Amino acid sequence: MSFRRPMEETEVVMSDEKRGVREVLVVEDEAIPALELRLRIDGWGLQVVRVEITGESGVRAAVSERPDLIIMDVILPGMLDGIAAAERIHEIVPIPIVFMTAASDAVRNLTAVDASLHRVVSKPYRPTELREAIEELLGPVGEWGATHE
Repeated sequence: MSFRRPMEETEVVMSDEKRGVREVLVVEDEAIPALELRLRIDGWGLQVVRVEITGESGVRAAVSERPDLIIMDVILPGMLDGIAAAERIHEIVPIPIVFMTAASDAVRNLTAVDASLHRVVSKPYRPTELREAIEELLGPVGEWGATHE
């Protein structure tokens, strides 16, 4: 877990080239899937900067960390589900989001989230499907290796 001061609204978000590693925020309330996502994503050469378990904490982390990508479960505890959290995030900053859900009908409610800024991956997911969704939003990542399948 990294600790950084929150960005001021006037600060410029550094590009991938300046930062070196693309950063990912994971919002997943189940510990084992969150750990598995962290290991897989790190294995692809991306850096998971935070793992949050509620929509509210996901919004706060997205605004303060300004990751390159968010992987968001749709069904989350708290007042905001993944869709409502994504809508709040996109009111502030247009961060691409990969929604992960076993309830594929739930993502039909994506009204305020720009379609070019999100992808949906069904649970249980195949690693290749997740990776393809990430690459559609960020471009190529890392090397295809042991974490491919």
